[in-house]
Amino acid sequence: MVQATSPGPVARCTGGGLATVDVHNPHLVFAPYNGDVLLQSSDAVLFGVHSCVLALASPVFRDMLSTSSLASPSQSPAGSFFIRKPIALSEPAHILEYLLCLIYLLPPPSFDNLSFLTLVVEASIKYKLSSVTNTLRRHLLSPLFLHRHPLRVFAIARRFDFLGEASEASRASLDVDMFSVPISEELRYISAYDYHGLLTLHYSRSQATRDLLSSRSKDCPLRCVQCSYDDSGGYELPPRWWLVFEKRAKQELRRRPLTDVIFSMQFLSKCANAGCPSCGTSILNSFEFMECLKAEMDALPDAISFV
Repeated sequence: MVQATSPGPVARCTGGGLATVDVHNPHLVFAPYNGDVLLQSSDAVLFGVHSCVLALASPVFRDMLSTSSLASPSQSPAGSFFIRKPIALSEPAHILEYLLCLIYLLPPPSFDNLSFLTLVVEASIKYKLSSVTNTLRRHLLSPLFLHRHPLRVFAIARRFDFLGEASEASRASLDVDMFSVPISEELRYISAYDYHGLLTLHYSRSQATRDLLSSRSKDCPLRCVQCSYDDSGGYELPPRWWLVFEKRAKQELRRRPLTDVIFSMQFLSKCANAGCPSCGTSILNSFEFMECLKAEMDALPDAISFV
């Protein structure tokens, strides 16, 4: 796996030609003496690449190569490589190297920073590197980003019009409390319309799950052998654990309209402990009802459709 590069000696373009300085050290595949074209990053690091590879990968690079007046190769004083006129690009070396690694189908770089991934996506779109962009879209939906930063992923996807990824991110955003997530730089690039769509998804699903819970509670068939008897001796009262469950579940669904927490053993155990000594057994006997209720909630709309 290609990791972020470390400092080391590398050819760098200066006013008097090429000089060896201690800066960003690109992959050896892109050493300045390789290929037939030199690309120069915005921080003056040189990459030796092959024009045929760039032309096949990107129509922008193809046009750039066809219009660039590259100097004829001539041997350097040291005799170690040919000096060619570099093509200056606006991306820094660490962004350019990731792009080139993906173009050359080298082992995929590791992305552990969402802001950095966004910069690479932006560059891939700029140069119309469709295959590279598709690879980066898959990285965007990696669990590292999608489950930890769903709102940021949603904003990035909408910024670049990645509709499928935006829909997936809207679904993942249900796992967070919208009003407790810190503001992020990515939100600058989406419209109020899109953000309102997220809020609407959260509100509508939260309301739907709580309404469903209320509906099932009206004719609750669940009973407890100890606390379901009323004063007249009738066996008609819902268990105490269910009353606690309904109240606490609605509070949780208001924040996060998902079922993973409210149907977890930890959550149900707390509800049982708040009931009578027999409520734990009642919960176990109610597993079919609870499974059906969870399935009904899970079937409710849980993502924004951009079709």
